[in-house]
Amino acid sequence: MCDPDRDLRGVCFRGLKFSDALMSNLISMQAASLVKVDLAECDHSVTDLVANELSACPMLVELHLDGCMRISEGVLLSVVSCCRWLVVLALSGCNVTDDVLAALVSPNRRHVHTLLLGGCQGISSKGIESLCVARDLHVLKLSQSDCVTADAALRLASSLRSLRVLDISKCPNMPKGDLSTGGEVSPLEMLTRQLWELLPSTLISV
Repeated sequence: MCDPDRDLRGVCFRGLKFSDALMSNLISMQAASLVKVDLAECDHSVTDLVANELSACPMLVELHLDGCMRISEGVLLSVVSCCRWLVVLALSGCNVTDDVLAALVSPNRRHVHTLLLGGCQGISSKGIESLCVARDLHVLKLSQSDCVTADAALRLASSLRSLRVLDISKCPNMPKGDLSTGGEVSPLEMLTRQLWELLPSTLISV
């Protein structure tokens, strides 16, 4: 149990199955001082009740919510809008919308360096355009996302020249083909070459 007289900088409940009431209370007790919160894989425990407490954590720099599908779109937007110092944000499998991404690139907030959005199906081409403004991104994960097409991948690569890791693997609307050597060049291999030309120092997964 958290000591209310001691300011904690970080909490990690990854994979644990507490009640949402208990988890909400633990975060609330330390909200003012928390810099890092890891609730990844706590999908049954992390509800809107818990997420609302995150909105009251003004110093958050790193937040992991991977797989927390019970957080509604509106509450997730509130968390992102209120936590303006986030640098690392992991939302894979969450209810991420274009509005959430627009809030992330708002000019009156710190720029996110690491953004994990694997499997987020609420993102459209509008959300991709918002991401293209996030020019300080170093790590971007969009694997298993319907919004990623060849055009979207090239748009991101041409806009985000600070990227060091780009994961667009297993996206159903990407070109098909193998990255084999010899023979006719597949559409996927052609796209990969174009991405490497734009981002020669980046680890790219397609």
